Amino acid sequence: MPQLLTITALRKQLFPVADRVIKTGVSVKFTKDNHVLKLSVEKKPDKLANLRKHNVIVGNPEDLVNFKVWEWNEPENIK
Repeated sequence: MPQLLTITALRKQLFPVADRVIKTGVSVKFTKDNHVLKLSVEKKPDKLANLRKHNVIVGNPEDLVNFKVWEWNEPENIK
């Protein structure tokens, strides 16, 4: 159950309260001018999650294991 604090109490204990919210995931409610506000935690999305998949290998990826650079033949290998 969320805890209810006054804004003054929150201000005095902001960092410990914020650390507790992050650690437990339990939100804290506080009041200011007859309004109830809530401090909660939301996991920041992973930056790599937004990447789109690109098909950059054309052909069988296993062929790259045995690929020898000295066998590259420019006109034949470019399609």
